[in-house]
Amino acid sequence: MDRALNESQLLKAPRSGLFKFIAFSPDGSLLAGCTAERSIVMWRTDDWKEHKVLTGHRNVVTAIAFNPDGTAIASSSWDGTVRLWNVSDGRVIACLRGHLGWVTSVAFSPDGRYVVSTGQDGTVKLWPLWEITSLSTAGHEHGEAG
Repeated sequence: MDRALNESQLLKAPRSGLFKFIAFSPDGSLLAGCTAERSIVMWRTDDWKEHKVLTGHRNVVTAIAFNPDGTAIASSSWDGTVRLWNVSDGRVIACLRGHLGWVTSVAFSPDGRYVVSTGQDGTVKLWPLWEITSLSTAGHEHGEAG
């Protein structure tokens, strides 16, 4: 991450979207930003080139968080879901449903065993990741877990 961005390298959201939230991976090798355009964009920090664009939410992505080892991203959205993504291939690991209305924020616990989310419904949901049996299977959807 020693290479500074100059004006010609400014990072931009796809199309005309605005970034809602940005986060560095734990090792600093990636920067990710979520947009009002329902996507998450990741850049490599060694050369500031686009790494992946994650799409799948049906509404604005409100927040993102890397897990402690940097292998997954959790995202929250106005579509009422929390999605877990594989950082290396960009595939959806799981789609978590349980909030009534928008999901406004998301975070991993320091040990990476839980995802926590907050919703427009006034709830805080704690999602135990060990209950998601196929964490490495793309497209797996789960109901409320906790």
